[in-house]
Amino acid sequence: WKGPVKVTCVGDSITFRGCASNESMTYPSQLQRLLGPGYEVRNFGDSGKCMLKNGLCGNGGDPIPQCAGDCSYWHQDTFPDALHSSPDIVTIMLGTNDAKYCNFYSTERNGSPKGIGVGYHEAYLDMIDVFRRLPSQPRIYVAIPPPLTHPPGHADLPPPFNMSSEVINGIYPVLIRSIASDAGVDGIIDTWSALGGIDMDPAMTCDGCHPKDEAFGIIAKTFADMLGGEMQYGAIKQKSV
Repeated sequence: WKGPVKVTCVGDSITFRGCASNESMTYPSQLQRLLGPGYEVRNFGDSGKCMLKNGLCGNGGDPIPQCAGDCSYWHQDTFPDALHSSPDIVTIMLGTNDAKYCNFYSTERNGSPKGIGVGYHEAYLDMIDVFRRLPSQPRIYVAIPPPLTHPPGHADLPPPFNMSSEVINGIYPVLIRSIASDAGVDGIIDTWSALGGIDMDPAMTCDGCHPKDEAFGIIAKTFADMLGGEMQYGAIKQKSV
């Protein structure tokens, strides 16, 4: 076992780039700098994608949400790319697009009873299991996504993209901890609380959803505190002994 600890970051647009001013300011890029040369952080974010296995694309609309197309992370090339990355550590932060009303509150997509995330829970456990079965036997960390708020400077407007603040700010902080407990993952990365939870400053985002550079710095530090604190180079590699 030689070389850096490989960290695979699975996620959506918040992982891929969000509203970072450039690629060097995404949270995986900032995480790489924080963890240093003993780690190799790779970005497997895929914009607009869901944990749900039949999650839909689209931003909704009034009066009826207009959602269509396959936006499940499971069905994108990004997923097998992540699986083939030989990770030592996998972080998963998916759910923001699942929180669109046409996804989370659909019994067809998210199971029954309506609105509690049955399908999301099941798909999350399945994804953790797929990564856990890899030959590299990675440690698995799940991340609670950032808060959802109104666009900066527009307190009169709803959150963007037909997303539910009830789901992101109310359900996920509890549900994802439950998933983590059920799966016995190696840790929970709470970016939601790190960014202020329901009191997050909307100016930390460009639109109420996607973080900007400063927020990505906070996210990266939250990841690094967990991964760097518990997953030092020698500790992860000792499993080969």
